[in-house]
Amino acid sequence: MAKKIGILGTGVVGQTIAAKLQDLGFEVMVGTRDVAKTQTNKERTPMGGAPFSEWHAKHQNVKLGTFADAAKFADVAFLCTNGAGTLDAVKAAQPENLKGKTVVDISNQLAFSKGLPPTLLPQFSNTNSLSEEIQKR
Repeated sequence: MAKKIGILGTGVVGQTIAAKLQDLGFEVMVGTRDVAKTQTNKERTPMGGAPFSEWHAKHQNVKLGTFADAAKFADVAFLCTNGAGTLDAVKAAQPENLKGKTVVDISNQLAFSKGLPPTLLPQFSNTNSLSEEIQKR
């Protein structure tokens, strides 16, 4: 049974999954692009959620590292990123760190640049999907 969980993404989805899995007794590491920036960020999320630094203060047993650290640490990885940054996150995680592991993709391929309701990111609609691109990498 998987005991170490890597969460790629520090937003509300990543925070929610990390907290629950830690509560269930799993070792959890959250991965980010820039550890120092993530630790000191005091801005609320676009939807009004707590900044990661505030959340992490309440969940100190959750480890924080780079995307590559979390991918390497994990027996199972959860991809919890904004769709526009997902492929960069997978690249930063270094695909060899995910090889042979279960990767649960719950990334969000919606574009919010034009407000609500969101639309699909154009490059991942009709004949292609973000999940297909993740699998290629």
